[in-house]
Amino acid sequence: MDEIPQRPGSDRDSLCSGAACFGAAYEFLFNTRYQVAKNHIKDKAPITYITAEPFAAHFGIGGFGNAQKMCEWMFNMYHIDYKLNSVIKEAYAPTEWNCRMESSIHRSSP
Repeated sequence: MDEIPQRPGSDRDSLCSGAACFGAAYEFLFNTRYQVAKNHIKDKAPITYITAEPFAAHFGIGGFGNAQKMCEWMFNMYHIDYKLNSVIKEAYAPTEWNCRMESSIHRSSP
């Protein structure tokens, strides 16, 4: 993460988790935020979480316990903007300049 990948002609680029459920999207969000902080690029990589949920930590099931308060607290603490009740109308396929993924987890087929 030495350099923030940029789409040519854009001042901002995006990552999308590709998650099929809300829980995995939150995991991706907070792991991304951790990597941004770890690599000292918070000023270069503002994070906005975009979700179709009507409130934070709804998870498609109406939420549970104090998850909404805790999630909003974490958004504020980690300076993550968020947009609720949102729809992403278009996404572009990853290319070498806007999507890099590295993993220390290697899975092999049985």
